[in-house]
Amino acid sequence: MSQSKARTQDDSEVSVEMYNNPFRLPKDDDVFEMRDREKATRNEERKKKKNQKIWERSVNSPYKLLVKSNIQKTQKKKSKVSGKRPTKENLPNFIAKKRDMFLMQMSLNTKQAEIKKLVDKAQMKDEALERSEKMLEEDASKFDEFLKKNDQEAHKAFKAAGREIKDKREKIEELKKLNIETTKIENEISKLK
Repeated sequence: MSQSKARTQDDSEVSVEMYNNPFRLPKDDDVFEMRDREKATRNEERKKKKNQKIWERSVNSPYKLLVKSNIQKTQKKKSKVSGKRPTKENLPNFIAKKRDMFLMQMSLNTKQAEIKKLVDKAQMKDEALERSEKMLEEDASKFDEFLKKNDQEAHKAFKAAGREIKDKREKIEELKKLNIETTKIENEISKLK
């Protein structure tokens, strides 16, 4: 019996030594034993996780840890404020809420993008309107200048026509006077002859 105890102690020391030294191959029995133990521990973990609520399960990533700690903090705050124990949601409700939040955020982003497009379009139209107004003002000022210039030319032409008419009348009167004088002179010449 002491020999069997000594052998089991030696075997356990050898198996411990095997685990510690990764370069030695374990015995076949030890490999199967290790595999069975690992399988049993995995099955136990699965059973524990199956019975756990979603928020009680282990967390693998730092982000999940952060989210879990934030959830716990908010639940503690809510429980302190309301004085009630925090109620825990089930997974489908949690997923539905997350989905709704995602859809709301997506629709908000879409609306913001559409608003930005409309604002940009309105600014472009305002700029085009301002340019059109400036062009219209320039055209109006050019037209006013043209009208003023045309009025001045018409006024000058009217004055010139008035002077020419006056000069023409004066010349006609002079001609009449000269004709009268020539007829008088011719009459006197004919009388003298």
